[in-house]
Amino acid sequence: MLSACGAEVPAAPVATTAAPIATQTAPSKNPRRFVPGQAIVKFKGSDRALTDAELPPVRGFRAQLVQPLSSGAVVVSLEAEARSAATSIAEEEARTLEAIAELRRNPDVEYAHENLYMEFFATPTDPLYSQQWNYPAINLPTAWNSVTGNVKIAVLDSGRLDHPDLSGAWTTGYDFGQGDADPYD
Repeated sequence: MLSACGAEVPAAPVATTAAPIATQTAPSKNPRRFVPGQAIVKFKGSDRALTDAELPPVRGFRAQLVQPLSSGAVVVSLEAEARSAATSIAEEEARTLEAIAELRRNPDVEYAHENLYMEFFATPTDPLYSQQWNYPAINLPTAWNSVTGNVKIAVLDSGRLDHPDLSGAWTTGYDFGQGDADPYD
């Protein structure tokens, strides 16, 4: 747009090698990965899983029972009635979310949500994790499947507050042994 100002813009230099083209977008910090075309649905007043014949219609989708769950909810397959042969995963995910929104509008539905992928026994990306004997000893990897943040821990030792792995992870505490807020012995 500099040409509109009357100044000539020199041509951009031509690169001799092409820069790599990104073929994927960077994953979000905490993506909700789910099975496209499936939802977990629980109907109000139902302590048992429904059968295919009892599933209510979902406008624009063919709903079919995949699996009953012990909670009384069911895993439902949701296939769009107007489906083209070539669809991307993103389109399938968008259609699934659309079907779930339609299910949630049904007054007989207690809840409807994505059939999320779960990673059992996920471990941190710390390259030295394999040298940590203490985490598996207290079965911590199993707990990480439920909670991975917002946990406060009381440390009953003065420890090394200046350790680089712990920098910025401290909160003001209380020294119950000496009755003050100074954690040092």
